[in-house]
Amino acid sequence: MIGGSVAVALGGAPLNIAFAQKAGHYEGNLELEALDGRLMRLKKRFSFIEANGNRWTVPDGAILDGASIPRVFWSVVGGPWDGDYRAASVIHDWYCAIRIQPWKDTHRMFYNAMVASGVSAKMARMMFLAVFYAGPSWDDLTIANSRLLTEQGKKRLPGSIPKSREKFMFDDGYYYAAASKNNASRDPLAQAYEASEGLKAKLKTLALQADQHNMSDEQMIALVDQTGRQERLAHDLEIAAGI
Repeated sequence: MIGGSVAVALGGAPLNIAFAQKAGHYEGNLELEALDGRLMRLKKRFSFIEANGNRWTVPDGAILDGASIPRVFWSVVGGPWDGDYRAASVIHDWYCAIRIQPWKDTHRMFYNAMVASGVSAKMARMMFLAVFYAGPSWDDLTIANSRLLTEQGKKRLPGSIPKSREKFMFDDGYYYAAASKNNASRDPLAQAYEASEGLKAKLKTLALQADQHNMSDEQMIALVDQTGRQERLAHDLEIAAGI
């Protein structure tokens, strides 16, 4: 149950002890109100505190869409509101939206928060690789301006509630008819479908390597750096899929 201080509970293959000890804990009760489609509104302030004291707080009223986890991977890892990583997704989604902390620190926090939520080591690695391999990134100028506009993340600029984008062309069970091998060389959507399948296959390969070698977060970052990030491709695939 999410709320208060959540104890670290690991499943599957164990993470290294040093990493488990620095996971952290939550403060507050996670209460979400479903809006349009995948959109959620946080009803009460909710925080994750890393073991080093770094506090990641999401204010009440925050509107979240789960987009911090690349949509192309949802058929592999599940949607942002599924499973034990829901609380971690809320914190991660907010900080990927307001961008007031370095992107690498934000993704590392997501990993710590998943472990604190009791997500299995295998799934935590897969999710961390998904966001680090193809998730959002931003520069120092964005951080400086975002901190100015959001009052250090304590206030969100007023605006209307966006419309949810429910379907993704390349989700399992919603494949575009032109994605056959015969049409792949001519149809842009078919080519995009094949590219999305390639991204998912690569993520699974990275996750397998991480599991086999019981990699820490820093080792997985090095693995992705060697492979090359694919943020732009994941973004372009979402555009091509019309979401």
